[in-house]
Amino acid sequence: MSILGIYILNDKSAIVSIPLSSDCAVVYPTNKPIELISSTQVAYSDDFDALTVILVSSPDLNPLVALDMIKALTVVLADYFGELSPTKIRANLDTVMLIISQFLEAKYPYLTEPNAIRELVPQGGLLQRLLKTASVTANTISTAVQPTPWRRSNVKYTSNELYVDIIERVDLVFNSHRSKSALHDPSVASAFLSASVKPHFRVPTLSRVSGSVLVRSQLSGIPELSMRIVPGPKTQFSGCSFHDCVSREVWNQSPGNLSFIPPDGSFELMKYSIMGLKNYGPISVELWTGMGAKMDEFELRLFTSIDSRIKSVESLCIELVFDPKVVGGLGSIRASSGECIYESSGLARWSFPRTSLGWNATLRGSATAANNESPATSLLLPKHARVNFEYKGALISGTKVDSLNFVSNRGMADNVKPYKGVKYVTQARDIIVRS
Repeated sequence: MSILGIYILNDKSAIVSIPLSSDCAVVYPTNKPIELISSTQVAYSDDFDALTVILVSSPDLNPLVALDMIKALTVVLADYFGELSPTKIRANLDTVMLIISQFLEAKYPYLTEPNAIRELVPQGGLLQRLLKTASVTANTISTAVQPTPWRRSNVKYTSNELYVDIIERVDLVFNSHRSKSALHDPSVASAFLSASVKPHFRVPTLSRVSGSVLVRSQLSGIPELSMRIVPGPKTQFSGCSFHDCVSREVWNQSPGNLSFIPPDGSFELMKYSIMGLKNYGPISVELWTGMGAKMDEFELRLFTSIDSRIKSVESLCIELVFDPKVVGGLGSIRASSGECIYESSGLARWSFPRTSLGWNATLRGSATAANNESPATSLLLPKHARVNFEYKGALISGTKVDSLNFVSNRGMADNVKPYKGVKYVTQARDIIVRS
């Protein structure tokens, strides 16, 4: 169970090639995240910016270990060099090799924390590294024995600040809510013809919320913090994972309480999932098909409700998905707001600029057949709608930080009062509304 080689490549060739075994196969960019090279070797790959990182290991290595190491390596490289590019990697090849050498111990992941790596691998030119050789040697010993290897020693700031960003990404699927008698239901009247049309409450068939607690710490000394994070009503956290700095014992005794000594800089404190979400926030979309005299029209209804915590919604876009083999474009389109554009491959986008909440909009129209054919009317209707948006100020699950306090401030002056800030962001990238 070992790592046999690490490769960093651009789209043509290897920039960094570190075979750790004499029989390690030379690999090239592949579209597969996991590929069996031979009976004794497996290649794991992932793309970051303009680079591809490939790790070759023995088949008995846990795939999660391999993929996590690739991600950790790119995080450290980005911490050193910013946005990754072939030019930067080539210009700092010696530093890259030193970083990778610290990552591994006996061909197995050993030290992957950015703060710990920075203690051991100095950044800068050759002369600067030579001048720091003695201090690096001493740091190697201290880093190995200190109780918080994820945090750099002797951290000092003139302005002490701690920022917490909680980002939730939501995936929802709503099934069709249309019955066979829907055409004769007064509630299905076009929103263009009736201002009294109200949204139909529906429970999603599938719902998943993925949360990420991101922290940016600029604190002197060795601070210890306590944070209480609570889920929204009728929800609970599942599948939680934590940074090494978090005390598992405290969380297990009192779920929701996080006790930690933060690394210096930016890091991910916690990840969580919430399943079975019933509330889908201040934005809802309905897709109705088979409308009009010829039953060849569709109607999208967008409803928004006011939330005092949310100032505006960004990147609001609803995509209508058609069969690209049948549909060639849109016929007559009427939109009460926003802009609708048909793109190739059976996709129409109804988009809105940054806007506040508390308004509704309707899009009604029909599609035209491709290649002058006359397919069945049902084939010209959209299969589903896909909704994307983002807003700040609230989380769709209702999760919030109840408290954030300093337990101790070792190494920080008594008269210093660090600034603490919490921000909430909800991102919808895959809300599916079936017709």
